[in-house]
Amino acid sequence: MTRLELVLSVGQQEVICYRKQRSSALTSLRDSKSHDASRTRGSNRGTGPQSLTRQPFPDPRTGGLSRALFLRSSHPVDEAGFFSFMAFHWLTPLAVRACRKGQLLLEDVWGVSQKERCHGNSIRLKLLWEAELKVKGQQASLCSVVWAFCRVRLFFSILCLTITQLAGFSGPAFVVKRLLEYTQQEESDLAYGMLLVLGLLVMELMRSWSLALTWALNYRTGTRLRGAILSLAFEKILLLRSVRDKSVGQLVNMCSSDGQRMFDAAAVGSLLAGGPLVAALGIAYNLYILGPTSLLGSAIFILFYPTMMFSSRMTAYFRRRGVAKTDKRVQKMNEILSYIKFIKMYAWVKAFSQDVQIREEERRILELTGYFQSITVGVAPVVVVIASVATFSAHMLLGYDLTAAQAFTVVTVFNAMTFALKVTPFSVKSLSEASVAVERFKVLIDFKNIEV
Repeated sequence: MTRLELVLSVGQQEVICYRKQRSSALTSLRDSKSHDASRTRGSNRGTGPQSLTRQPFPDPRTGGLSRALFLRSSHPVDEAGFFSFMAFHWLTPLAVRACRKGQLLLEDVWGVSQKERCHGNSIRLKLLWEAELKVKGQQASLCSVVWAFCRVRLFFSILCLTITQLAGFSGPAFVVKRLLEYTQQEESDLAYGMLLVLGLLVMELMRSWSLALTWALNYRTGTRLRGAILSLAFEKILLLRSVRDKSVGQLVNMCSSDGQRMFDAAAVGSLLAGGPLVAALGIAYNLYILGPTSLLGSAIFILFYPTMMFSSRMTAYFRRRGVAKTDKRVQKMNEILSYIKFIKMYAWVKAFSQDVQIREEERRILELTGYFQSITVGVAPVVVVIASVATFSAHMLLGYDLTAAQAFTVVTVFNAMTFALKVTPFSVKSLSEASVAVERFKVLIDFKNIEV
């Protein structure tokens, strides 16, 4: 408990230091504003009331600050337009600066955006948690609170992902098929060919831009969620009366590792919604193009889904075991480093060396997790080849004709369907790991505070 008290005292000192810095910054801003106002009054002396009426009113969007001070304390992403936000154009000045200087220092990077800061997001998450407690009491679910915290942005992200899937499917399914049929015609129509090329360009632009917008929304959502839940957890640690069976190593691991799991879930988890849509569209369209023989290739895709889900579940299972081993290892290493003098003094090195062997167990679990993840990553590219060969072989063996337009169209549709196979393992993995992290955060939040 002495180490925990030391951590709490250091945390309280950091909070006090932060408050002092914040108050000094606000004082400097007020002094600069009063200095600007005094200069304005001095310049307007003797000019009459008409000059006073020409003074511009303070902009309410800047919170009463001058435009220069507001721009200094703002972030470019907050003022970026739609296309700048979607294409990450607001990062161009930073990229140019890095190219010219060869490296980026801390003072070259902007401060945290007002909308991504921990203070406001943690207050919002705390209010949602208190409302959940009032409604459900001890049965309150932190998962529901996290969903309520970021559901609006996730809805927009899923909408953009739907546009991405529709554009990525429409290009190969309709435009490429018409383009291949056009190349087989004896008569050439330049206007029709240019129209097909333009349509393919528009579909690709829609697909790439909407996917970029999806990632932009997910990254900001993940940043807000991670900052909010880590700030709430740190505030809870400062107010704890006792940590029961929680060690300092577990708390450190929770604030470092589990926070990143929440970010990954918000950034990648919503991509799971695009898998069933493109799979259903691909199965229906291939059935329309080739007939019943296309169901063989679609069945191969469907059969690989349980394999992916099984691998993802095993990854989540080993993740739970790995987290427990990591917590235990961090706790043991902290104890050994804290009492290393006594261990050397009393020659307890061999006795404590057995405790260090827990790293081997953790490494073995991480290896098994890596094996299952490699299976999920390596299977997706092979499925397209297997499904295409099986479909075309069955189609030709049954005596059906197969044109080049049909073959290339089916292959491109299968490639579009692989998005579901590629994204599903990562999405399920991030969501399963986030569920474990949410359970750990909920146990921490349920602890009783210090009674003042």
